[in-house]
Amino acid sequence: IYIATFNSMTGEYNFAPASIGLIGNATPGGWDNDTDMVEDAAAAGVVNLNITLVNGSAKFRVNDDWKYNWGSSAFPSGVGTPGGADIPVPGGSYNVTFNVNTGEYSFN
Repeated sequence: IYIATFNSMTGEYNFAPASIGLIGNATPGGWDNDTDMVEDAAAAGVVNLNITLVNGSAKFRVNDDWKYNWGSSAFPSGVGTPGGADIPVPGGSYNVTFNVNTGEYSFN
């Protein structure tokens, strides 16, 4: 997964590797530390994570930074929007999937 930047004035562009993480008070790291997700080799732009969560909320974000983050008020699946709401999460063990191309996510 990469973040692409483009300067329309100079024509300069850059592709920088990116990591997607799950963050929130439902996660082991709370709102202070992301839990990195793993890119799915069979599906471009899809990341997965097997994790045990507690009652709380979560969001997806890029490179441990709030510049790019997605959320929604829907659980157990939905479409995250940039800067969207915190995802409400009941405690349990989940296989979390997030598609950075479409914003679709699921907690199974």
